[in-house]
Amino acid sequence: HADVNTPGTSETDNIHGMPIAALQGMESGVDGARDAEWRSLLDLVGERKLAPENVAWYGLRDVDRHERAATAQGLAITMHHVDRYGVEETVN
Repeated sequence: HADVNTPGTSETDNIHGMPIAALQGMESGVDGARDAEWRSLLDLVGERKLAPENVAWYGLRDVDRHERAATAQGLAITMHHVDRYGVEETVN
């Protein structure tokens, strides 16, 4: 999974689908208490943020609709690539 969902984009609202978004300091996309909780999490992450272009996903599949744009900013090697070209070629 890409794990670039936010509270405003997640279809399941599971926090385990949001760690990359939190590391990147993405906005919550919601208001009220959920936004406050997200901002508290971002405060715990700290001031240094993970740049989208410094993210690589290997063996990616099951990307949520809202995550597709975020994965385009990094390097996404999908399971389709691995199945088609093999592990050695995709690692290289």
